[in-house]
Amino acid sequence: MFSHHAKDLTEIIIPVLSASSDTLIQIALPYLQNWDFNYTESATAASLMDGFFLKFVENVFKPHLGETVFNSFTQLENFPIRVTTKLIREPSIWMRTIEGDFTFRDSLIVESMRSTVNELYQEFGANTTEWRWENRHTLTLSPPLFSQAAKEPESSEALKLIVNNVLSKGPYPVGGHSMTVNNTQYDWHDPYGQVLGASIRRIIDLSNLSKSESVIPTGQSGNPLSDHFGDQTELWLSGKYRIFEHNNTVSEQVRFRTMELNP
Repeated sequence: MFSHHAKDLTEIIIPVLSASSDTLIQIALPYLQNWDFNYTESATAASLMDGFFLKFVENVFKPHLGETVFNSFTQLENFPIRVTTKLIREPSIWMRTIEGDFTFRDSLIVESMRSTVNELYQEFGANTTEWRWENRHTLTLSPPLFSQAAKEPESSEALKLIVNNVLSKGPYPVGGHSMTVNNTQYDWHDPYGQVLGASIRRIIDLSNLSKSESVIPTGQSGNPLSDHFGDQTELWLSGKYRIFEHNNTVSEQVRFRTMELNP
């Protein structure tokens, strides 16, 4: 869950934020100063950092690029992350006023963090314990085609109910983000719901295949009415596994059911 990206940014912005007397900034500062840069579910600093970075990128680039180009620029987040991380470290024409004042970068940092804290206030209230990363960053497992159809303006209420209550699982609170080992990336245009992650995790013991382990986000069955629909989700979320049998003798002893599909 550790993020070098967050560590680098935090070390840059803390001196700037510390110089501000703004009340909202002073609320955020202790969380960032005492953060271990892990995107755990309980980390309030994670909510502050990601909210700040999204707003900072927008404040820096959108006035120069315009909305259309900016939306394309942030479609793949590795572009703004790589570019902005470099620019924030050193003077740049992107972070100066028309008159050439490079200290404008500091005002962008303060304003971006101030907007982030205000947004958290509006969404979760004044109790900062509610600002935890798990309350912002969640995962909903939905069928791609049906969930997309349910989002269309002309979709029926019946379809929406089926997709949301029968075919989908979640939302689940998740840790990590795109710059941690446990990649739980979200869409910058619709933060902070996870849209990318491990579709399968597997540990293979080549010396003894019967000791191999595996887990998938949902379950062995894709049938929502099956007991095995979503029966691996909790394991996947907690980083646990099931034994991945390669022994025919064992599999033949297990009871199984069949399903016949007729046109």
